Amino acid sequence: MDYSTLRGSDGKALSHYFRAQIAQHGTLRLTESLLSAIEAEALPPTLWYTWLNASGDCQAIFAGLDQPFSQYVRRSSITKFSKVFRSNRLGEAWNAIGGTPGVIRFLSHASVADVKQFCRAIGTTTGSKARNDLRQQYADELYDALCQQDIQVPGGRLLDQRPLLEYYRDLLPACSASSTLRCLKTRKPDAPIDDISEKAIAAHCHYFRDRCLAMLEHASIEIDAKLLTLLLSLKSNEVAHYNGEQLPTDVIFAIRVLQTLSRREIPQSNLDSNTIHSILASPLFKRLRWRKLSTNFVKEAIAAYSAYSIRHPGTEQIGNLQQNMAVEFIARKWSRHSDELQSCLVEILALVPNTQVTAADQIEALLALVSRSKRFQLLALAMQYMPPLQLDIHSDADLRAVPWLWSTHVFEMLSKVEAQPLFERLVKVKPDPFGPFVAQIDQIHRDPAYFLLTLTASESDKLRMCTEVIEQRKAHASKARKQPERCFWVQYVLRCATVSGSVGLYRETLC
Repeated sequence: MDYSTLRGSDGKALSHYFRAQIAQHGTLRLTESLLSAIEAEALPPTLWYTWLNASGDCQAIFAGLDQPFSQYVRRSSITKFSKVFRSNRLGEAWNAIGGTPGVIRFLSHASVADVKQFCRAIGTTTGSKARNDLRQQYADELYDALCQQDIQVPGGRLLDQRPLLEYYRDLLPACSASSTLRCLKTRKPDAPIDDISEKAIAAHCHYFRDRCLAMLEHASIEIDAKLLTLLLSLKSNEVAHYNGEQLPTDVIFAIRVLQTLSRREIPQSNLDSNTIHSILASPLFKRLRWRKLSTNFVKEAIAAYSAYSIRHPGTEQIGNLQQNMAVEFIARKWSRHSDELQSCLVEILALVPNTQVTAADQIEALLALVSRSKRFQLLALAMQYMPPLQLDIHSDADLRAVPWLWSTHVFEMLSKVEAQPLFERLVKVKPDPFGPFVAQIDQIHRDPAYFLLTLTASESDKLRMCTEVIEQRKAHASKARKQPERCFWVQYVLRCATVSGSVGLYRETLC
């Protein structure tokens, strides 16, 4: 080989040169020549990875692993081996380095850094689908042999007494589900799951999810909260059909877990209801809220959630309408299919605890979930079926019994046709629905007389009402003896004239 060409060429030119040399001299001879030159420092070791890519020779990978003089060559060979291990050529590569005994022999003489890199590189091959069963078989054999520490190889035994077991565990994600399960059985249910085990479980999530569901069916088996949390947190791009819907597999798993837990007891010392709500129900409905789903599926999901909440009471987050994703989910779906899903909405609203303190801001958050045309109906249902309230807003007596101070935003969120009569009735039974009125211009919306003007839908009624209010407030201004008070009423009158939308009334007010 021409060393000057090798030193001065870029990667693409080197690949062409190497392929031309292979045609003349063969791969084995060129591999030996290149390694000799690198050992003699006649060529830089950075050429080695280009050579591995150009030659595609698995024997060259073994030669790079087996040499003792260049760390760069060994690590380049490890990287290349892991890439081939992902492909359909993994059997050829595995046999080229001597199978499990060959890998063990290499690792027994390799540095700790090389052992760490090799195990991690093999562990990351789990994402490949090429010859998956064979790759898992090789990884299982290697992991089991390395964990024995005392290993029989051709020509004797190897006893590597270095504390490398933690690095050997990096192979676990590439192993089979049975190997992963065997390792997990040594862990206590309440112990945390380490990062390597998480990756291994993620690689076989379908297996562990099916196993988890089977174990949840038996009330006598203690729930592994850490494992369940991990399985619920794993997101998947794979979809499957479930009751007529095409959903991600992780969503289907979450629904099945919710249905299963609604049928069994949960020891409070093991996994409480609030934890289940935060790791299961809330993320599930958060993902489903924007999906286009059939009403039958929505009913099934709500039925499972309701059954769980009734069987395991005491969930704090159920009563918070601003944080409960199940409420948001059913409210959005009900907004589109109100007749079919009203029973589901009522079922969820009825879960709010009697002890829950409901305020106007929670009602605002609930109304914001649906379109304006559905808000008054939702307000009526919430007031009627939430246990802390159970009031009929069509009844003046119940309207007087509302336990909170009303917010102007609640009425502004409704259509004016529905908001005006409701507010007029409210003012009759509660003259100060927003609390005591403070004579400040930034608090003007809290004055029922002014706020009613903003809710009036009919232009003729609005002009008449504005005229009446302006005359009343002019009288207040004329009686005021202090300048700040007089200025306030003047501003008030001008605001009323502006709300009227009449240029004539505004001009008359200015005069």
